[in-house]
Amino acid sequence: MDVASRISRAGFRLAETTSSHSAGLRRPFAPAGIARVTGDLIADDSYLSGPPHGSGWAWQDLQWHFGTEVSALSYNDNLASIKVIPGVSGSPCQVEIKPDVGYVEILNTTTTGGTARISVHRGVDGSVIEVTGSLPVGDEGVTVDIAVHDPPAYAAAAFRRALAGEGIVVDGTIRRLAAYDQRPESLELHRLHEIASIESRPLAELVRVTNKMSQNLHAELILRILGREHGPSDLPSDQAGAAVVRSFLAKIGARVESTVLADGSGLSRLDRVSASVLDAVIRKMALHESRAAFFESLPVAGVDGTLRHRLGGMQLSAKTGSLATAKSMSGYLTGESGRRYALTLIYNDKDGSTRSAIPIMNHIVEALSKE
Repeated sequence: MDVASRISRAGFRLAETTSSHSAGLRRPFAPAGIARVTGDLIADDSYLSGPPHGSGWAWQDLQWHFGTEVSALSYNDNLASIKVIPGVSGSPCQVEIKPDVGYVEILNTTTTGGTARISVHRGVDGSVIEVTGSLPVGDEGVTVDIAVHDPPAYAAAAFRRALAGEGIVVDGTIRRLAAYDQRPESLELHRLHEIASIESRPLAELVRVTNKMSQNLHAELILRILGREHGPSDLPSDQAGAAVVRSFLAKIGARVESTVLADGSGLSRLDRVSASVLDAVIRKMALHESRAAFFESLPVAGVDGTLRHRLGGMQLSAKTGSLATAKSMSGYLTGESGRRYALTLIYNDKDGSTRSAIPIMNHIVEALSKE
């Protein structure tokens, strides 16, 4: 094999978080004459700084799809889908992983037979997922999305698997290059040769997914990119992004004195945002130059996103929020008279239950729509 068919190392960053991107990056390697990587695979997520989880996130949220670790190098929304189906009576249930890139390890102690009770657990700092419990024969099974630990390592494992699928061997190991690491001289960007790149979708499309599906990881990434590109350079990306948001709120006249922005998704229990602040935002966005993109990003009642099963028949487009102790809705309602309302509702229950929140909020919207 001649020297042109080898490279000493491969480094990569992913523009978006979907699982198709590692496949898209691998394809130009063969046409470039590369059949082997003689060094290591470098997972470079140094673009964004800050902790992998938002400040004030509850530990019990961290293994689920809404509490994934945040990284500039993310893959498949940093999730692994675990499907559990019954096997032969008396034998373990069958457990499938998607995508299976050789990164997640399953510890399966399930049994086929008995009642349907499946538990899936991942520790906060490992890639082993424990599946316990039982399923009766003939049960349709259970599928859950579990957040993976160390997204750069997960993405690198997926990329390595994709390269192997093209017949490209990586001799070395996977190494991470994080924001606070000293970048080796050999990995300085001006010394590297770009083999492949993928452009992300337009920001308006990414915001649409974020708002309609209440996608926490995407919200966190957008906040950190704001901080990296427009915020104070002496702050971690998440704090710098929060500073940019606070500056915007101040410019539009929102009362920010008591506002606390601890993360980008609202998952933090430290966040404090009043209805008047959200009202100022949606009123401003109704006149903003990007109002069309913003309006199209909001869930539509009875149609899509987090409102697809609520308030069908109402002319309502609104972003919703949900925690164990709080529910919210902020957006635009057009009443039967044709009058348009800027609507913000926040429900906080001091007893720790929000079971009555959605019916109450729905009733308010229905009553207002008749005005």
